[in-house]
Amino acid sequence: MGQNVAQTSAPSVSFGPGGYGPPGAPPSGGGGGGYGPPPGGGGGYGPPGAPPGGGGGGYGPPSGGGGGGYGPPGAPPGGGGGGYGPPGAPPDGGGGGYGPPGAPPGGGGGGYGPPSGGGGGYGAPPGPPGGSGGYGAPPGAAAPPSFGAPPATPPGGKKKSNAPLVIGITVGLLLIAGGIVGGVSMMGKKKRVVLPVDAKLMPGGTTEIATQLIESTREPDERIKNAYLAAELGSEMCRPGGRNYASFFERLGSLTPQSAREFFFDKKAITDAQDVLACGALLGGSLASPYQTVLVFDDDGKKRRVGIAQEKLTGLPDSIGFSKEKFSSSNGYCRSVDSAGKNVDCKGDSHAMFIKEPNWFMGTRDALESMALAIEHPKEELTATVSAIRDAAAELDGLPIVRLQAEPKSAKEFFMMPCTFGSLHSSAPMKEFNEGCFPKGIDKEIESLDAKLRAAGYELDGDYAKAGAIHGSLVFVFRNPDSAKDSEKTVKGIVDEWKSHLEENAKKLTRSSRESPYDARTKRFAAIVDNYFDALKAMKITRNGRAIRIAFSSLISAEDKTALEEAEKSTVDKRRASSEIVDAIREKKAVPVKSLAKLVGEPWAKYLAAPPPEGNAARVALTLEQCLDAVKRTTPMKITEFTTPEARSFYFQLRFAQCPKTPPQVLGWQRDCIGRAKKAADLQVCSAMKPTNEPADAEYGDRGMKK
Repeated sequence: MGQNVAQTSAPSVSFGPGGYGPPGAPPSGGGGGGYGPPPGGGGGYGPPGAPPGGGGGGYGPPSGGGGGGYGPPGAPPGGGGGGYGPPGAPPDGGGGGYGPPGAPPGGGGGGYGPPSGGGGGYGAPPGPPGGSGGYGAPPGAAAPPSFGAPPATPPGGKKKSNAPLVIGITVGLLLIAGGIVGGVSMMGKKKRVVLPVDAKLMPGGTTEIATQLIESTREPDERIKNAYLAAELGSEMCRPGGRNYASFFERLGSLTPQSAREFFFDKKAITDAQDVLACGALLGGSLASPYQTVLVFDDDGKKRRVGIAQEKLTGLPDSIGFSKEKFSSSNGYCRSVDSAGKNVDCKGDSHAMFIKEPNWFMGTRDALESMALAIEHPKEELTATVSAIRDAAAELDGLPIVRLQAEPKSAKEFFMMPCTFGSLHSSAPMKEFNEGCFPKGIDKEIESLDAKLRAAGYELDGDYAKAGAIHGSLVFVFRNPDSAKDSEKTVKGIVDEWKSHLEENAKKLTRSSRESPYDARTKRFAAIVDNYFDALKAMKITRNGRAIRIAFSSLISAEDKTALEEAEKSTVDKRRASSEIVDAIREKKAVPVKSLAKLVGEPWAKYLAAPPPEGNAARVALTLEQCLDAVKRTTPMKITEFTTPEARSFYFQLRFAQCPKTPPQVLGWQRDCIGRAKKAADLQVCSAMKPTNEPADAEYGDRGMKK
């Protein structure tokens, strides 16, 4: 390949677009960041290379601004909408971060938080480049590290996650498929049992349970379903915390060229993907239940998480890197080969699993040893937390998405769940939607419930297109039946105020949700937003024993179903192309250029499918010494001194580099250029360097293919 370097205004090095992992978002490779659902605040950690403790560019809670990222130029740290908007962005910063070159004002792909502090949301800590593909955390959930999916940049900076909101605990470190046992009759229908195992078999310190349907199992196209299922299970079980390759490929066109280069030009990345997808295909072919569940419990002051899966497999092949291990009297496995292919000992924090048919239990070895003991010694009397969770579960219908928590800090996040769901699906600005959806001034009423609250939960079907309805429910479990009876009037007052608030604001939010939907997700919501508000305005309250339930439901009309189907069709080509790339990589075949072209455009597809650049045209990581020198050189510089998007992106990449952990990757030419840079103008010259045969960034992905 040609290795001459051109100095051009076309951008070359830019941030990975971060990513927003909304509660339970499907795995995606896009980097860190994440929505911080109310009341927590947005952002969290930014993508790899973001400054320590940075805000990650997420949306803040309804009551305030950003999620700890930089606002637009001139805004103080922590201001704005959670990220640095491009020049000319409105004061709210668009809630995002720097998007790919040419992004509209306020747009962006995640954003980097301030040098310290900031954040406070549910994003993921820095990890492998491009993200690791776990689920985003639910409001208030105790979630292990994971990486959310980066959003496409919508018009006007109204940026949201591409992924649908599905409320479930993060599963970046363990597979949480299955765990659904039996059913009971309810109004002539089968009601799915919400608890993954009998309450007597749960650890006494159980504090949280979440269940979610594996969305890829709903895919009607068999080939697409198999590829996406292999990628999803591979990222969760075979390489916990690893990248979900199907989602990564599907969103490749909304990422930056850097994200694509870092994958397709890295032989190790390709080899890792082959191993993960082969393992995931094995598990996907033997999945016995389409649900995923995780159980969280306190174990002598340590928070443990255990995934529960139903698989038809009776054992694991040696080829996927696990060795046989015993957990009490149960047979199991422990990871004995690390990601580099080296043999390792099974330690307390090693990924492991044991089998108690029909379930597979997964987590760290320490967590599983406690779980195995709990199963072998059923409790005659339930602890207060387990009893409260059981009572909450009994009030639910067992919809595809369920979360239950004992001793929650506040009932507010559970009351807010329907509005959080809507705000993450609407193209309207998130703050505007949440403020219009849920009333202010009722915090005292909610606080009066908190003192008597013992557990809370919610359920919904996140895929309303397939469900044919907007429906879900909230449940609150109090100390005893008397305290529930005393609280019923307060709950009714909150719901009445909520309904009145919706009557005032529903039309405005419906209009803003339909004004500029920018992808399949926001288009789907635009089609049924009227049904969504109809459901909330018809909320019904019931009390049973010590539990109070708020249910909402509205059927979707035939006309709206047609609109939903049209929105769904808009993503089929990308899903099919992604599945073809997944299959090719898993089978160790050449990447199909035609399929890749549907995602990134023909010029970039040909470039990425060719042998990677060599010599100074190749991208290399800065050494620790070079990285620290780059940070020192860029510290006196100011963002306003750079005049191009790629230069500003390059500046941030170096200025806030995490040198010991994730040093920036730059071209060989750029590495030498950085070492000579004394002022911003010098660094801007470095940022424009790129191989002469590399297509222009303007030709890349969704934006390039629209021209």
